[in-house]
Amino acid sequence: MKREILKVLLAWKEADDHKPLLLRGARQVGKTYVVNELGKSFKSFVSINLELDFKMRTCFDNLAPKEIIDNLSILTQQTITPGETLLFIDEIQAYPKAIEALRYFRELMPTLHVIAAGSLLEFVLHQDSISMPVGRIEYLYMQPCSFTEFLLATGHEKIIEKLNTCSLNNSLSPIIHRELLQLFKTYMAVGGMPEALATYQKTKQIFDAQRVQRSILQTYRDDFGKYASQANLRYLQTVFDKTPGMVGSVIKYKKIDADFRSRDLKQAIEMLEYAGVIKRIIATSASGLPLITTTNEKKFKLQFLDIGLTQCACDIGPDILQTDLSKLNDGGLAEQVVGQSILAYIDPFLTPHLFFWARDARNSSAEIDFVISTSGKIIPIEVKSGAHGRLKSLHLFLQEKNLDLGIKISTAPLSYEKNILNIPFYLMSELTRLAKTAL
Repeated sequence: MKREILKVLLAWKEADDHKPLLLRGARQVGKTYVVNELGKSFKSFVSINLELDFKMRTCFDNLAPKEIIDNLSILTQQTITPGETLLFIDEIQAYPKAIEALRYFRELMPTLHVIAAGSLLEFVLHQDSISMPVGRIEYLYMQPCSFTEFLLATGHEKIIEKLNTCSLNNSLSPIIHRELLQLFKTYMAVGGMPEALATYQKTKQIFDAQRVQRSILQTYRDDFGKYASQANLRYLQTVFDKTPGMVGSVIKYKKIDADFRSRDLKQAIEMLEYAGVIKRIIATSASGLPLITTTNEKKFKLQFLDIGLTQCACDIGPDILQTDLSKLNDGGLAEQVVGQSILAYIDPFLTPHLFFWARDARNSSAEIDFVISTSGKIIPIEVKSGAHGRLKSLHLFLQEKNLDLGIKISTAPLSYEKNILNIPFYLMSELTRLAKTAL
């Protein structure tokens, strides 16, 4: 399976000033797989797992890189040579001192390529007790497979070429448009979890992919006990189970469960966000850049990790292939897949954020599903699950903020009219390029 992030990792390998990498992302998004693939491009590849290999942990009690490497070489019976070897420290969160040791690789052994990852890494990174090597390591964020990667996995490379070159002056034919919409629906059913996609790649059966999705959902539930007390388990379970059916809606704690205290639900949301299985879409006033400086953290929506897991949890299944998107979860699935796509196509070195805008004034309420920035411009994005739909909020936002461009994501073909760029779902990979052209 070809992952686009491998290109980023290969560029990191060739850079003269590379820093140790911390690969961040939820369990089962393919972190270990992609590092193993990168390892094939080195003369030697040494991989250790600090969750399983207890004796490896003591190597990091001494923070000196040379002693760490000498000890690891003896324990693994492999030679570790700077400039020739890729050292992969998996499940590094199991021994936080190893994270602190990464800074010294940058300072004292800069030519050695080191990558670390962990399925529950975020919980350690947010602890006050750990001394983070700020400025001496780089973070790389990994997401589930994008639609582009789905097309690669299912043998549609030629269609990708069409997507990369299409424009307002070079649009796709109606036949290709219909084919891509159907492929995108299939992507929504299969999702971007590598194991589910690999299963579909082999059998071409949605049911087989969904069996894997159910297993992944259960794996996340089984993880709850690793980062929560017994008292918190029911809050985690409730938020986890309710989120797929609430995507696209502003969260009110009482709607999750009126019997639970807000602070308990808030903590559960925070924990699940650390685990990477959900993400908050934060309200922004969009009054300036960067958008993160104009947010209201108390007002947010929730995004699930993956569209395939979302529709599986909602028990939709293969019906998605024959159903109008607007009839699926009140259009919530359409917002889910757009939010997921925004994250999939941003620079993986950037901390991933999602924002929306809403105004609750009496007799003048309005909402924009997503707000992004590109080329120093604020751009609102409205998601319409069908081909048509009113854009009152989008026009209002453009007028109020004095902006030149708004984007509608829908099933309609690529078009541009009255400062509104319509981008079909399957062209999310080209959103930035098309927006720059329209601007």
